[in-house]
Amino acid sequence: MKNILLKKMNNLTAKKTLHHIKQVVVCLIVLLSILTSTSCATKKKSLNDFKEAPLLGMVYDYDNRACSDTLIIIDEIEEARSDINGRFIIDNLPQGVHLVTAKKDGYETLSFEFDFRNRSQILYLRIISFHQLLKKLEDAIVNREWEEAASLNERAEAIKKGDPIQLYLKAIYLNDKGNPEDSAQILLKIIKDGYNEPVIYLTLSDIYQYKLNNPPEAIKYLEEYLKYENDRETQQRYEMLRETAADD
Repeated sequence: MKNILLKKMNNLTAKKTLHHIKQVVVCLIVLLSILTSTSCATKKKSLNDFKEAPLLGMVYDYDNRACSDTLIIIDEIEEARSDINGRFIIDNLPQGVHLVTAKKDGYETLSFEFDFRNRSQILYLRIISFHQLLKKLEDAIVNREWEEAASLNERAEAIKKGDPIQLYLKAIYLNDKGNPEDSAQILLKIIKDGYNEPVIYLTLSDIYQYKLNNPPEAIKYLEEYLKYENDRETQQRYEMLRETAADD
């Protein structure tokens, strides 16, 4: 009888101990949750609670390559230049909205408003190069996206006006849009400026033969093209055009 009573007392004690442990665990979980919540709130407040703070940034082009030596202007004041890895830092930038401008030779200038509210913010800038714009312009012409092509051409001209590749693409755009006369004038200007790429002569011959119905000029520029290229198909075209012109 004594053993049975002792066993019951032991079981009762174990149950009370287990219940007490559960209460302690619950209290610890609640306390940990409160501490975590308080810590997060304090951290968030500290990140947002400042008058001035350093701002880190990075500059990339449209091929995701780092852009070095990019001038960073904040509110019309030159503040920094990006390093070889495209990184830069603005010291003591006041909290609030700022006008950010990024300039680099051979690239389109980027300008936008930036709201600096949190110390942990990093400013990522993406700028497009002249040659990347030309690639987009070429794609727009191939896809016959005329409004996009016109916009891209203007943006490219703003970076490097008079570049022969940009002018050639503009001539192709105008020709495809139904302005062969203007296209031919641009191509002639490229030649006058000293650029004698064979494709320019071939394009001129196409315009004069197929768009402007001017065989003598087409023959003239086919002759120039054949001085640079040994093209059997174009040679045959040239001979046939000469025979047709002679018959006329």
